[in-house]
Amino acid sequence: RLDFGDTSISRNNHAAVAYDDEQGKFFLGHGGKSNLVRLNGKPVLSTEELADGDMVRIGETTLKFVALCGEDFTWASTEDEGASAK
Repeated sequence: RLDFGDTSISRNNHAAVAYDDEQGKFFLGHGGKSNLVRLNGKPVLSTEELADGDMVRIGETTLKFVALCGEDFTWASTEDEGASAK
């Protein structure tokens, strides 16, 4: 949970961001019908793919999505690099 100090954001699952490691992509989902979330100005009515630089509005708060990894990222490569550094 993140607290942005915005009382128009539901305390219970207003929105969720998930990373699918099989596809190497991020997705945005809404928390329910009464919790409107907008992606680049359009309402999120189902799960939507997120791209680097997308704007997400939750309540009165607007957030810019910054992906810290791309489609070529895998958790396995991170674990392998850590093992070789030991």
